[in-house]
Amino acid sequence: MKFWIDNEYGFALKYETTGSQKMTMKVTEFTVGGVNVEGRINLNKYELKQYVEPEEIEPVIVEGVLSLAAMKKAASDAGFTVNGGWFTLTNWTTYSKSKQDPEDGFQISVLREGSNFMGIAVLEFATEELAKEYVAFAATEEAYFSGSIYRSGVFTVNIAESLVADHEAKLLEALKKAGWE
Repeated sequence: MKFWIDNEYGFALKYETTGSQKMTMKVTEFTVGGVNVEGRINLNKYELKQYVEPEEIEPVIVEGVLSLAAMKKAASDAGFTVNGGWFTLTNWTTYSKSKQDPEDGFQISVLREGSNFMGIAVLEFATEELAKEYVAFAATEEAYFSGSIYRSGVFTVNIAESLVADHEAKLLEALKKAGWE
């Protein structure tokens, strides 16, 4: 997100979001006078700081199992755009036996037809059994999924069919360097 802040009053006059959900908001009218925020918001409780990109997370391998942090770094080092959040296969929690969402995960977006497309998801499940169930579900008609799916321990990688030809080999190579089995 990018913000334009009024120097005198500190209000956001415009902001833009980029990525898969682009949006712009602009203030069209700004009136000063007759408004008192004291007593409603204690501004002394807040501190405004300039945004700084977070430092890169070093990979962590626990008992030989690759971590999400290690995979994020590997994907980023390979030139992929790593985003927060994750998605599951369509209808996973509706039709799966366990109905368990993943514990954690992240998405990878790639440029497709001039815009970012989040067609790759890396997911961490609570157990290997859940990860295996998730991979098996991907092969069923209920999943409405077409593409490639891989598993390493409790982790899975989903790659949408439209991205397989151009990105599958590069991504798997990066993940294997980071410890993917």
